[in-house]
Amino acid sequence: MNKLKNVCSIILCICVLCFMFSSSSFAAGGDEVRASKKIISVVYDDSGSMLGERWSYTDYAMQALVALLNEQDELYITFMSDPYTAVKMDTSDLPGTIRKIRDWKNSGGTPGAALDTARSKLNSIKESDTTAQYWLVILTDGEISMSEKLQNKLNSYKNNTMNNGTPLNVVYLGMGAAATAIEDAKNHLHTFEADSDTEIISAMQDVAGLVSGRLIPDNISQLDSKKITVTSKLPLYSLSILSQKSDAKVVGAKTDKENLNISRNLSLDATNLTNGSPINTLFGNAAVINKQNAKGELQVIPAGTYTVSFSSDIDINNMTIQVEPAIALKAEISRNGVVIDDMSKLLTGDKVDIRIIPIVPGTDEVISDSDLPDQISWNIEYEVDGNIVDKGSGTDLTGVTLTQGNNVVRGIINIPGYAPFVNEVSFNIAQVVYHFGIKKTQPLGLSYQRSEMKQLNFDDTNTVKFELTNDGKPLSKEEQENIGVKLEILDVSVTPISDNNLIYKAGNIKADCKLKQNDDGSYTLIPECPALLPILGLQAGDYAVKVFVSLDESVTEKASFTIVPSAEDAKEIPIILGIILLIIYIVFLLFIKKKFSGQTVHYECWRIQEDGRGIMMKGMADSITLGFFSGHFLLPTRACCVTFHGLKLIAESGETVTVTGDSIAKTVVKYGTSTTKPEKNLRSIEAHMHKTVKKDGKREASDQDLSNRYIYFKTSDGTKDIWRIWMTD
Repeated sequence: MNKLKNVCSIILCICVLCFMFSSSSFAAGGDEVRASKKIISVVYDDSGSMLGERWSYTDYAMQALVALLNEQDELYITFMSDPYTAVKMDTSDLPGTIRKIRDWKNSGGTPGAALDTARSKLNSIKESDTTAQYWLVILTDGEISMSEKLQNKLNSYKNNTMNNGTPLNVVYLGMGAAATAIEDAKNHLHTFEADSDTEIISAMQDVAGLVSGRLIPDNISQLDSKKITVTSKLPLYSLSILSQKSDAKVVGAKTDKENLNISRNLSLDATNLTNGSPINTLFGNAAVINKQNAKGELQVIPAGTYTVSFSSDIDINNMTIQVEPAIALKAEISRNGVVIDDMSKLLTGDKVDIRIIPIVPGTDEVISDSDLPDQISWNIEYEVDGNIVDKGSGTDLTGVTLTQGNNVVRGIINIPGYAPFVNEVSFNIAQVVYHFGIKKTQPLGLSYQRSEMKQLNFDDTNTVKFELTNDGKPLSKEEQENIGVKLEILDVSVTPISDNNLIYKAGNIKADCKLKQNDDGSYTLIPECPALLPILGLQAGDYAVKVFVSLDESVTEKASFTIVPSAEDAKEIPIILGIILLIIYIVFLLFIKKKFSGQTVHYECWRIQEDGRGIMMKGMADSITLGFFSGHFLLPTRACCVTFHGLKLIAESGETVTVTGDSIAKTVVKYGTSTTKPEKNLRSIEAHMHKTVKKDGKREASDQDLSNRYIYFKTSDGTKDIWRIWMTD
């Protein structure tokens, strides 16, 4: 029995602390600093099986829950004895609400309708605060009566989206062996079972971290029988102290520099309840410590060590102390690398980068990463008119395009096992109506000599300038970039010159016209002769250039200038002719002249033996590769040619190579072709060779095609050496 008492007491006290998260205060300077509001709907098992010790423990836990809520929080209890009514608890009158809980006497069954009532109550609460959290908490020690399985019912609740866009969080605590076991299916459904001291202590510690968003202090020490110290590396909204088995109240709290405020001391007592068992240890005190200025405005407690004094002796082992971290997020929005301090300067279409930085609420003091809890993670959301447009993990979100409407940048700190810390920066981007215009400055009679169009230097005296305006005021370069507007060329037209002089009329290609933006945001019209175009190819005449505003094509303006021809334009004619001839010659070399295609011509020397066979002479072999650019490629000849062992090889069409008859006649006395193997019948090959014919004192021979055959040669009548050439691809 004592074991059960200790277990339930620890469970319910820790469970109560789970709801001690919410607070509202103002930092120095008047900036609001506020943690998440909690809207809690509890299903309270007051069935007959709870009568006795469990009734006492549960009643005590509910008293502690009420004692540590804040006025902004909302608490509803659906008693199973009245399953169709969700009773609102008055958080503005905490002592009265505690008495109401303590004096509750009704008892009934465990109808499942109580779950739907508690859930419907949460659904009926309209909350505009997007950081507010909705919690459905079910405390029971038995099997709940319903037609469907409890598991299915809770699965249908988990992760429901509430009216402020946040998910519904469901916590189920089954106390004792008779309670229905529920599978923890994640997605905001969290289940705990309490069968033994060890299991319940562990489970409820998890519940405390899960629901409250509170942390255990970095250090807690007892100085003497009436004093303790609490240390936190983080700034705080508040400290919460639940003392058990003691009516000692907090009578003092201070940092090393100043006193803190004791905002609440409420007695808890469940020692002698009507439906409960007398348990002498179920009494205690719930205290909340914060910081206020002289006007009663609440402040952030700086990080450090705090000394807390009590009215009577206390035992730190019978206390649960948690701190509510004061972590805000500063959203830093930058455009083109420049941080924007005035959100009214942000415009639709702006490309921005967003960074979230942890700070002390109400200040710009950055909280060091080393002081933040371990395994922390970050998220950023960009929302417009309630719809998330962009999001990402980490502390940076880059390349976000801003959109017209109610803009919200939301930073979220996630600490494993705790509710997220959420902070928002809101700004509105209204629809901007622009009245664009174009102002033109143009010299009278603006003209350019065609012969000088490749070397013009432009200034205000010889070019047209445009200014892009809004409501008649010129827009700077930065303003145009922020709006996303610019001037562009819509059309270029030319009225040709009427002179019949051929040089004057020559050219039919328009001048290139472009707009160069100046540092002050104005534009200079730059006409140029297209690259590589001869001056005579440029069209002379009267030019009209039409420009328009990129965001409103109906806003246009025209500029005009004249390109004047003259006899000077003919100075490039020799260059033009040279270029034409060079192009013709290149075309001839590449496409008309016959060229080799990588063939290889081989040479071997054979000697006739007494029996008529042949033997190849060692060291008397050679070869030459005929490349595309070989054979006097650049010479103006009809074909590429190479001399090889006195023979002239000429490229022909179809990858053919010819040995010229003239080179054969000058080099050898006999020549011929054969497919017979020389190592067996070299004398026979010799016998069938043709003599070069003498005509008018000169030897003559016919051209020979090297394709797919061997050609044999003999240099003189008295030699026994015969050589051959052939070609491979």
